[in-house]
Amino acid sequence: LAEADLRPYAADALARLGASALPAVIRAFDDYDDNETVLAAAAEVAGRIGDAVAVRPLSRLLMREEADVRLAAVEALGRINHPDVSLQLMAQFGDPHPAVRASAVKSLVHLMGTYPEEEVLDALRQSIQSPDPTVRCSALAVYGKLLGEKAHDALLLAVRDESHEVRRTAIGLMAEAKHPSLFSVATAALSDENSRVREAAVRALASTGSAEALEKLMSLLDDEDMWVRAEAGE
Repeated sequence: LAEADLRPYAADALARLGASALPAVIRAFDDYDDNETVLAAAAEVAGRIGDAVAVRPLSRLLMREEADVRLAAVEALGRINHPDVSLQLMAQFGDPHPAVRASAVKSLVHLMGTYPEEEVLDALRQSIQSPDPTVRCSALAVYGKLLGEKAHDALLLAVRDESHEVRRTAIGLMAEAKHPSLFSVATAALSDENSRVREAAVRALASTGSAEALEKLMSLLDDEDMWVRAEAGE
């Protein structure tokens, strides 16, 4: 894994070996502690092997300063079906790098599938109340995608959140789930002070395909933000 030219071939070979290669991969976390490229490559291999033995070593990588290492660790953990992984991923909802947060959301949704664990749902409900808006936003994204229409109450609260990112996320989730209150919520959000929220509201209304929605969108053709105007004109 240390030789850049050979790294992809070495990674493929180690992944094909499976669990028998995992001790060597985990040792690389310590042996190449000063090489973030090798650490990220080793994390990827550990995820491809998918053995629960790698959960704890991968979790330690989540504390690294390098975003690409944290991202590789999150993606790797997302491939391992183990009870500890869900909470590890949720801990990354407040990561300073958006790619890491997005990967944590995607990985957790993938792991939970159709039947999310109640313990995880309870933890998500708590995270939606976090004082950190990045955590609220990520938790809401997972909660909404896992529960769909059943996330009704949480989404209705989130569209009034003080963070525009949380409001924008909530509107997008309501559109995905075809939320029964979508039309009224999106219509109200057309006058939101934040242009990204108005843009999300335009997309949400357009997704309903109704004549009444089209009439509402016409009022945004002279919005001060060019992206909102562009969305309304499509």
